[in-house]
Amino acid sequence: MGFPSDSASQKERPLPSLTPGYAQQPEKRFCPPLQSNSFYLINYRCQRARKHESCMWHSRAASRRRIWSRPYRLGTPVTTYFYLADQHLMQSEPTSCGLATICLILNAAAIDPQRPWKSIWRWYDEEMLDGCLPLASVKEAGMTMDEFGCLARCNMLQAEVIRGSTLEEFRRDVMESTNSHGEKFLAACYSRSALGQVGDGHFSPIAAYTGKADELVLVLDVARYKYGSYWIPLEAMWNALNTIDEVSGQMRGYCLLSKTT
Repeated sequence: MGFPSDSASQKERPLPSLTPGYAQQPEKRFCPPLQSNSFYLINYRCQRARKHESCMWHSRAASRRRIWSRPYRLGTPVTTYFYLADQHLMQSEPTSCGLATICLILNAAAIDPQRPWKSIWRWYDEEMLDGCLPLASVKEAGMTMDEFGCLARCNMLQAEVIRGSTLEEFRRDVMESTNSHGEKFLAACYSRSALGQVGDGHFSPIAAYTGKADELVLVLDVARYKYGSYWIPLEAMWNALNTIDEVSGQMRGYCLLSKTT
C-alpha cells in the first residue's frame, strides 16, 4: 500500500543561507537523488533521509486529518501513543537505537530507576542502562534482539521476544499494545532496507494502529536525525521484522514490554 506523492517534498529545496561563522567553509549544496534511497548531503554528511513511497510522515497535515480520527471511529483508540509521544527522544549514537527504545519505554511506563539521573531527579537515559552487556559494546556495534530483551529485563521490564509470528498474530499484538493505556508496549526490530530506507537493522516502538480499514502503524523512530515518525503499512512492517539479522543469524522480530509485577 502506498500514499499519494507529496509534490512539495519532491522539489529541490533551496540552499540554506550561510552564517558569518561558516563563511570560510565550502559552499553547501544538496546532492542529486541517489536511486530510491536518496538523501541530502552537506559536505558529505547526511541531513535526514527522504521517505520511501510506502511511508507517510506523521507531521503531514494530511496524516493528522485522515488517520487520527479513524481508530476512534472504528473502536480501536490509540491510547499508548500519548504515553510514548510524551517521552519521545533521539538516540545518542548511530548504533544506540536499542538503548533509546528501552529508555523511551521505561519513561513512558513511568518506571522509577531508583537512582538519580541529575541533581534530585530520577529519570532514565541511555547511560543508566546496565545489566546484560557493556554499554561501550552497544555503542560500538549495537545489539541483537535477544540482547535487547535481556537488557529490558535487567531494567525492570517484562520482555517477551517474538519471532516468526503470523501476520494475524502481529496485528493482534499491535492492537493490544497500542490500546493498553501505557501498560504494554511493542518494540520492533526491523530491516530498514526492507522498507526502502537508508540503513538496515533498527529498533523503534510502534505507537499507533489505524485498524483494518487502512492497516497502517505509526513508528516513533528514535533516529530522529534520519527519519521523523511515519506511518507504514502493517504488512510491510511485518515483512521487515521477519528478516534475518546477520549478526545473530536469527530472525529479527519484535518485543512485547510491560512493567514487572
